[in-house]
Amino acid sequence: MELLRQRSQQQVAERWISVVANAGVDGRALLEEATALLEHYGQLFAAGVLE
Repeated sequence: MELLRQRSQQQVAERWISVVANAGVDGRALLEEATALLEHYGQLFAAGVLE
């Protein structure tokens, strides 16, 4: 399950990189923020707070 979550996070991150690269924005900072947000939601989901 953890591997699936990590893979999903990676796929979303790759999409963010693509979108940001096409928009000409600094993708690294945005990717860091998106990753932190995904980790936070992953923790909430694992704790049963989110379904």
